[in-house]
Amino acid sequence: MTEVDSDKKVLDEITKYAPAEILCNDYFPMCGINLDDIGEKMHISISVLESWYSDESLCLQKLKEHFHVASLEGLGLSDYPTGTIAAGMLLQYLYETQKNALPQMTKITPYQTERFMVLDTATRRNLELLKPFGRSRNAAPSSGFSTKQKRRWAPVCCEAALNSPFFRKI
Repeated sequence: MTEVDSDKKVLDEITKYAPAEILCNDYFPMCGINLDDIGEKMHISISVLESWYSDESLCLQKLKEHFHVASLEGLGLSDYPTGTIAAGMLLQYLYETQKNALPQMTKITPYQTERFMVLDTATRRNLELLKPFGRSRNAAPSSGFSTKQKRRWAPVCCEAALNSPFFRKI
């Protein structure tokens, strides 16, 4: 979970994760980002949830109940007020649609996009970070890492690169 401060960064996050569906509150379509364009170009289903889903007190309560905590500070969410509401919205939606306790959701991990090196779509494709380029799905990636391993390691590698002496600010 993260928060961003510009339309470009929102689009970067959407491109990075390539979700099948985006859930948003009724105010998001007014922010200036063309949701229809995103949906068509990236083949993403976009659902605008009713306003009660984004009620701050309900969202905070749902997160506390789900993660069995008295305060969200222990989860590291105190610096992410908007992201916390978004996470609460998602949990409420999942509880309503999945009709179970969601035992597979055991943690929430906030992150700051500034801590990672941003790779544009063309770079990610050429580095074959998420899927093989120009081969069938079953072909082995040339790096020796499976696609699943690349998804798990890519953010770690980028953070390590940013923390290296080469990238450190003086």
